[in-house]
Amino acid sequence: MDTQILREAFPPAATWTAQDVPDMTGKVCAVTGGYGGVGYHTTKALLARGAKVYVLARSESKFQSAIQRLAAENPPIVARPHFIPLDLASRTSPLDAARDLASRESRLDVLFCNAGVMVPPSGSLTDEGYDLQWATNVMGHWILTTALIPLLENVYDASGRAQKARVVHTSSSGHRFAPRGAVDWESLKPEGAGPPPKLGNWALYGQSKIGNILVANELDRRHGAKIISTSCNPGNLQTDLPRHLKQSIFIRLVGFIEPLLTYPAHLGALTQLYLGTAPDVAGGAYGIPWARIGDPREDAKDPETARKVWEWLERECRV
Repeated sequence: MDTQILREAFPPAATWTAQDVPDMTGKVCAVTGGYGGVGYHTTKALLARGAKVYVLARSESKFQSAIQRLAAENPPIVARPHFIPLDLASRTSPLDAARDLASRESRLDVLFCNAGVMVPPSGSLTDEGYDLQWATNVMGHWILTTALIPLLENVYDASGRAQKARVVHTSSSGHRFAPRGAVDWESLKPEGAGPPPKLGNWALYGQSKIGNILVANELDRRHGAKIISTSCNPGNLQTDLPRHLKQSIFIRLVGFIEPLLTYPAHLGALTQLYLGTAPDVAGGAYGIPWARIGDPREDAKDPETARKVWEWLERECRV
């Protein structure tokens, strides 16, 4: 078995914790899917260190529940996050969310591209016919991020070139399920524009997660002068992300071993918090549990594939 997989699946105890997040007073952060799982604990840690946090997500009722949970924590989180509607499976909603944020703020210090979907029912598509996992995990976040580049670059300009904004793309160890060469280009075509995809649901999920790494690296190549862009595997966690898997008979049969192989969600926030706030992080880094730097699959680091993915997104994501 690949030793890197073992390093990520069975990490040592964390030596960098949420208490190590530096003072974020005056910083503006945005967390997609910031009211649940890893996103909730990312939001919580940022608020505790003084950041102004925007949660970009679909459900305002879940956001309100998260606010109540924050207030009930011990110690309670007094600062309140702000809500902006975002549906990553839509090509227009990310632009609307970016415009909303730009109407409220002149800068964005850290963007956590945290939300995602994992192995939904086979054949799940967006209204435009794209694979739901690729559209949500890659396309929606790319549209949002590129629309927010002016706010992100303002951090560098306003600080007299002393600071760079950060963008953290939440990938997964599941990127190792991607097809050989990282991307099956035929599978990216919307329904009806090409042959039916030959990839199964797990391969499509892996493709979307390796897509996160490729986009992170290409963003760093194109905008690294003013933005630090990274990606990470948050870990094998006890969250609602794999909710569709829990409906399968196999998972029900072996579900009793899940607690032995997964970790609490608050640990999953550590790696992306580290990438988003620690002073010693370099652009293009790939974070692994807990708050360490590791290596993704070799083809995830290919600059030519990253360029091709970015150019595909430029063509397909025009609104």
